Amino acid sequence: MIVMKFGGSSIADAAGVRRAVGILRTQASERLVAVVSAHGRTTDLLEIQSRRALHGTHCVRELRQFHHQLVEDLGIPVPAHGPLFEELEGVLQRVAAERKLSHESRDLVLSFGERLSSHTVAAALRDRGLEAAALMAYDAGLTTDSRFGQARPLLQSDRGIRECLSGFPGIPVVTGFLGKDRAGRITTVGRNGSDFTAAVFARAMDAREIQIWTDVPGVMSADPRIVPAAQPLRRIPGVVAAELAHYGAQVLHPSTLEPAKDADIPIRVLHTLDPDEPGTVIDFSMSPEPGVVQAIVQQRARVLLHVGAPYLVPLEEVVARLSELCGDHHVNFDMTTVSEISATLAASDGNGHASDVESVVAQLREFADVSVRRDVAAVAVVGQRLGDDPAVVGKMFRVLTDQEISLHRISMGSDRSHIGLVVDESQVEVAVRALHAALLEKRTRPLARATSA
Repeated sequence: MIVMKFGGSSIADAAGVRRAVGILRTQASERLVAVVSAHGRTTDLLEIQSRRALHGTHCVRELRQFHHQLVEDLGIPVPAHGPLFEELEGVLQRVAAERKLSHESRDLVLSFGERLSSHTVAAALRDRGLEAAALMAYDAGLTTDSRFGQARPLLQSDRGIRECLSGFPGIPVVTGFLGKDRAGRITTVGRNGSDFTAAVFARAMDAREIQIWTDVPGVMSADPRIVPAAQPLRRIPGVVAAELAHYGAQVLHPSTLEPAKDADIPIRVLHTLDPDEPGTVIDFSMSPEPGVVQAIVQQRARVLLHVGAPYLVPLEEVVARLSELCGDHHVNFDMTTVSEISATLAASDGNGHASDVESVVAQLREFADVSVRRDVAAVAVVGQRLGDDPAVVGKMFRVLTDQEISLHRISMGSDRSHIGLVVDESQVEVAVRALHAALLEKRTRPLARATSA
């Protein structure tokens, strides 16, 4: 079995859906499971409407028109869309009436993107002569905890998925990104979480491979929008892939690697626009080589927090409370350094809401001394056993000094697979370009001063 995930940009329009169908057809001799994200910007538009509903100004006309045009361009009927839009209207009206958008309500609103796209892709497959049906992940057995916005599958999910798919006729087109808790409430696993869904289904079905189809030719050595010279990485160890995902490589959800690693299932990241390209293979059996830099990644919109313990209050109590608050508000933090009386960390909101970080800061100030530095970004040099090669570290800091990059925080992973930096937001692109040029590009002349644009 192969589990094939198609991202939102890959099925953003009728041409993309046709390409995805063509890719599935070429592998139809295999037993297949397709996992799909929402079409294009659908999730972003749902996010906007969920917030507008708080003020009673929501409108789903644009979403309706987009999906209507998509189906019209494909030339196929998708009757399931109508009832789904009626249900969405009802959910938004309830949010407007209550003037409250809970994490539970937000997850319910965001779920409609994948629920719509799964029906679109299944109908397109049937139109090309393949047996296929839309399958909601929760109907297939994906049961999660109740951490709305960052839900995690329960152990029982694997058995439920196996039981559902073992006799499923044709190709199931599964909704990425979402599940249901034990109370039957829709949950989501976090933005861009369809990769994670694909990995969970692959583990449950003991698939031989996971294919992540996206709009880039693999996992890249840097964001090509910042570094035009960025190249796809052909084969990387699982530990490197995990660091890249954590620090912002957008082709992989950070949680994707865990279920794939559990079952030792390789992941192949492939290019929808050029299916014959080899892409990137993530190999969990691959041994790391010391001092090998493989990518430079960045994460914008970070907040640097310095938390001091009040007099006679043990720092461990402050850190424990900090962890609890970040979990409650879905705020991610890393690059933590701890002394006897203070802790410093880089925080970001997993859902992209600045208000969630501000809520954590406000509550922290009730029992601790907190200073905040905004307008910073994280940059990570990712590779294998980087601390084993002093030359890598030395070159990195020379480059940053030459480019006059201000460093606010430095950290290294416990397995030495990354060196993390916190820099000014205004300098992040300069830092990424300079580090990539020095550590990953072969040069015959000295590094020129990097530019900010």
